Amino acid sequence: MYRYRRGVAAPRLAEIAEEPGLWLPDDGQRELIALDGLTVARYAGSWAVERLRLRSGAVDRALSEVRELARSRRTHEVSWWVSGRSKPGDLEQQLLARGLVPDESEQELTTLTIDRRPDGDPEVEVLRVETFADYLRAVEIDWEVFDIPRSTRVQRRAAAPDVWRRQVALGNVVYHLAIVAGEAAGFARTVLTPAGGLMLGGATLRRARGRGVYTSLVHARWAEVTARGVPGLGTAAGSMSGPILRKLGFAEHGRVRLLLDRL
Repeated sequence: MYRYRRGVAAPRLAEIAEEPGLWLPDDGQRELIALDGLTVARYAGSWAVERLRLRSGAVDRALSEVRELARSRRTHEVSWWVSGRSKPGDLEQQLLARGLVPDESEQELTTLTIDRRPDGDPEVEVLRVETFADYLRAVEIDWEVFDIPRSTRVQRRAAAPDVWRRQVALGNVVYHLAIVAGEAAGFARTVLTPAGGLMLGGATLRRARGRGVYTSLVHARWAEVTARGVPGLGTAAGSMSGPILRKLGFAEHGRVRLLLDRL
């Protein structure tokens, strides 16, 4: 079980939240590719360049290497995650000057953490996912909310039993389901790290929004990490979840800019 001292892990958890691709659970296709000064994370068809610590004058080389790698895998879009810890300090400006563009769907994320019980109280029932059937219910909510194409859903459903077995074997990924009017209406995924729980993925069906589902899922996550001895939660929050998390008492640490390289 991970050890934790109150308040000490927050900066480390904020740093981890800036590089979620490096912590996503194994789905049988996840791949981490370490290059000089950066790591490329491939997951569910998406490519992200994270943990950017480039030497001065190395931006052109790094960009060329990532592009070559992406083209060799027939990938046409790569996301670069640029934070206050990224080096060099003007990395965002250098990448923009080389043709990258802000991600139109979410240009900026905020890293947030908490090391105490969140404010507010749960309002709906939340269940910890223990079976494959409930796991499938959770990810199907994710697919519906984010409008995943039918063909992709068929592929993911076929792979789901193997993905579930892998995650059970690892033991560091927890799913929760929120129940509204007797039906699963929201889900949350938490990855346990040495610094606390990293909130990676969550969604609420449209018909259940405004009823405290998100807040209830955050409290369930807090209970989970506390029971496991790592009482801290962190995430890189977008424009929808960020305001809710601030109301719950999460502290802001920094920003992450998302830049797309369309090949």
